[in-house]
Amino acid sequence: MMGDTDVDVIEQIAGQLGGNARLIEFGPWLGGVTAVLAKYGECHVVDRFEWSDLNAERLPGLLSPGDNFRPEFERFMEESETQVVIHECAFRDFEWSGGAIDFCLIDAPRTGKDLLDCLRPISKALTKDARVLIKHGANAERFTFMADIYRLLAEGYFKLENVGQPKWCNLAVLRPTSKTAALGTLDWSTDDRPTQICNDDLPDPWGGRMFLAALYATVIERDGYHAAYALLHEQIPNRDLLRDWDVIDRSLASLGYDPTELAQFAAVLDAHNDVPGVPPRTMDPHQSFPTALRYCWLSLADNPKRPDLFQTDAIAAAYLTGAFSVVHQLGQNLQGKDVALIGDRLNHIEIAVMASGARSFLGLSVTKDSKSLRPSFGSGAIASTIVPLTAADIYIREHFDVIGLLSNFAMTIELDQRIEDIIALKASKSQILRATVEPVSLPVLS
Repeated sequence: MMGDTDVDVIEQIAGQLGGNARLIEFGPWLGGVTAVLAKYGECHVVDRFEWSDLNAERLPGLLSPGDNFRPEFERFMEESETQVVIHECAFRDFEWSGGAIDFCLIDAPRTGKDLLDCLRPISKALTKDARVLIKHGANAERFTFMADIYRLLAEGYFKLENVGQPKWCNLAVLRPTSKTAALGTLDWSTDDRPTQICNDDLPDPWGGRMFLAALYATVIERDGYHAAYALLHEQIPNRDLLRDWDVIDRSLASLGYDPTELAQFAAVLDAHNDVPGVPPRTMDPHQSFPTALRYCWLSLADNPKRPDLFQTDAIAAAYLTGAFSVVHQLGQNLQGKDVALIGDRLNHIEIAVMASGARSFLGLSVTKDSKSLRPSFGSGAIASTIVPLTAADIYIREHFDVIGLLSNFAMTIELDQRIEDIIALKASKSQILRATVEPVSLPVLS
């Protein structure tokens, strides 16, 4: 349903058409906008004219859901002395053979597949200067529909035109490209998931990045947060996205999405797009869980496996057990480093170290009797057998950049000396640091 501002934009664009223009409207409802369009040329409307539940809510008592409202439409056309060509059919059954089209208004589809049903039959008829106006095409509350339009823009089927509309006008105004005619063969019947980031300049009608924000929300809804983080990994940072995500975030919250997960994604999105941003080496990931998330995301920036290594549940577990206190005490950037840790509280520390960007991790867990070691590796593999302390030199090698000793594990003086002797012999060039595990007192996760 069109508002006064929508009609103003429609007339602004239609008023630029020549006297022999041809216009087409998908979803004319009772004909108020149709009468406006018909002033500017030969006007066609397409609809199956079936009264919907929403129509019945808007105009109670006029018709019942399922009734054909074409008689009501024609009555208004006659009263307003409007000449119009009616095509009564479902959008998917519509065929066009009426010549070149200069203007198209679409006000019925709410999904990308339904939108394509409107666009495909006219794709070859649109003139190079034509305009396609899509109601709700820039509506943050219908972010999945916006994401479908983003896909059309990102794949080059249309270009967005900025017509100076106010923020409350959610029309998307598109212009054809050389690729528009190929819409006739585009099929989203089995693939309606826009999952490819386009890093070209694709602003929304107000110069922001609302379309990109809508894409993230849609991926979260359809595929989950892991898929959204994978997309974020590919995105070129852009601060304009942050303001627009706040709007989309409210739409997701109103739909009942978990506020903690939304807050976590917002924290990472902020870190990714905060240009030039704060370098991770200056952060204390033990300070708060959002800080730990930001720290891990930025530390993994150059790692092609970042989407797989960045697991929020695992990072949360590491944070709550104090693993990031060890990372912080190591006092340096772990990106690209080979790290070994020796102690008896290595649970989740591997996660914290690898999520901090380390190239590799070796954990040597001291057994309760302080006589043996159980190795674990950065791949997540934990050895099924333990090895005697005397075999520690099998694992401790010169290539480690950092070797950390957890000083709060129960070891004898002899054990401590033995480990130091092995390090001195086998890894004399490694940086040796001591740390303690400091569990967080309050699990603040948002």
